Amino acid sequence: MQQIKFGKNNIKKFLLWAGILSSLSYILLHLTGTACYFKAIYGIPCPGCGIIRAGYYLIKLEFRKSFYYHPLLFLAIFVLIVLLGRRNRFLSKIYNSHLFWNSVSVIFILTWIIRLFIYFPHHVPMDFNKSSLLFKIFKLLSKEIFK
Repeated sequence: MQQIKFGKNNIKKFLLWAGILSSLSYILLHLTGTACYFKAIYGIPCPGCGIIRAGYYLIKLEFRKSFYYHPLLFLAIFVLIVLLGRRNRFLSKIYNSHLFWNSVSVIFILTWIIRLFIYFPHHVPMDFNKSSLLFKIFKLLSKEIFK
């Protein structure tokens, strides 16, 4: 596996991309009321919506609120540990396992669908974003079609 060396050019590229993504996130937040690209475009929450708030409440030891905002926070933390520790002999086996990544994907998508059925569209964080780009386009087109 090739190791990335952080020379001056790589740091400049990283800072450039970080600046571009930060600017885009700020613009999306300003235009649509959310920094989540998925929710900003489609209006519905993404599979990870609420995970930052869940982490916040976990730190405050408010487990019920943490679970409410995202029930898979501990799985996300474990995935992060696997990603960061992929050079560890034990964690590299998990990291290289297709079964692990497929299972995590299925669990996240099923949990997302269940949360959409239970909470959408009126309960934060699974609420509908009426400022989303798709909703604005749909509203504009429906006004034009039904004049």
